[in-house]
Amino acid sequence: MDKDKLISKIKESNEVDEREAKEYMNSFVYTTLITQLLCIVFIIINIIYSIKTGSNEKIGALLTLIFLQITLSEFYQFKMSKKKIHILFFIIYLICTIFALILYFDNY
Repeated sequence: MDKDKLISKIKESNEVDEREAKEYMNSFVYTTLITQLLCIVFIIINIIYSIKTGSNEKIGALLTLIFLQITLSEFYQFKMSKKKIHILFFIIYLICTIFALILYFDNY
């Protein structure tokens, strides 16, 4: 079967092309990384601002977002692969998420 027939067959059957699926998944990976980097930049800015002004800026919310995303990613990887290492990291990151939430609500 030549390339054109294969492409037309895939389009007719509404199946997802592997390249499109890979690009779709890569977009989630890159946006997640950029979001995490922005959270880290904002955490650093808040820490520097807190040191300069002597105020008590909250970084718990941003830490919670970072750890929650990693926690959910590890849980998803565990569900897909059933590897025990992912459940171990899931538990570790879940504990970190809980501590970040405590840090956030501690100042109220």
